Amino acid sequence: MIQATHILGNPLHAQSWLISPVRALNRDSPCGLLTKSDGYAEVLAVLLRIEYGVYM
Repeated sequence: MIQATHILGNPLHAQSWLISPVRALNRDSPCGLLTKSDGYAEVLAVLLRIEYGVYM
């Protein structure tokens, strides 16, 4: 949540992003992926791509 808030600009945007389906995560929600073993790394990678403006 802290990293998402830092990158997205405010806690409400971060909270909304964390519970919404994300195209870069195959339409999974970031919160749903955080329960999987490699989910944290996937979510963090997408957040860093957002921060640096890298869209693939």
